[in-house]
Amino acid sequence: MTIVAARNVALVALGLILPSLALADARQELVSAFGKAFDREAYRIEVDSPGQRGGQAQIDVQLPDRFHMRSAEGEFIIHPQGTWAQHGGQWMRMPMDMSSMVAAYAQPSREEAEAELTQVERIGEEQVRGCASTLYRYRNSEGTAVAAVCRETGLPVRIQTEGGEPVTLYYDFDTAIDIRPPN
Repeated sequence: MTIVAARNVALVALGLILPSLALADARQELVSAFGKAFDREAYRIEVDSPGQRGGQAQIDVQLPDRFHMRSAEGEFIIHPQGTWAQHGGQWMRMPMDMSSMVAAYAQPSREEAEAELTQVERIGEEQVRGCASTLYRYRNSEGTAVAAVCRETGLPVRIQTEGGEPVTLYYDFDTAIDIRPPN
């Protein structure tokens, strides 16, 4: 093999290997960001889903089993002591306790979440809610989405689904969350 041929083979090999290395680095960066989010005990999610009934919602999460959800359709508190819904300005205790069911749905294991992340690629940068963020496109069992990860904190600040009805989740890890049963 000539030196030129060997160089060409090496360049082709690098051309095949380097993109997969870049994808592996991007995947690890996103796994790290989601891992930091898993480590937080409390946070707020603002949901924007214009194509769905209700359109917008706010969900306070206090792991492992406390949730406070607000939308145009109602307000709910899910707590280990019970589940409440607000109707006409009055809180009513629901006959069914949903805390363990919602906790299991809302907090998959790290291993499950990490295993689902595939085809991760860094696609750019953007200012999101005052934070310089790196954008990652990825696939999981739900489909394709773009995550914005704040470079300063290393935490996700936004996730947008792609295809179908768009849904955008904004994450707030700074607001103090303390979910208690209503009085």
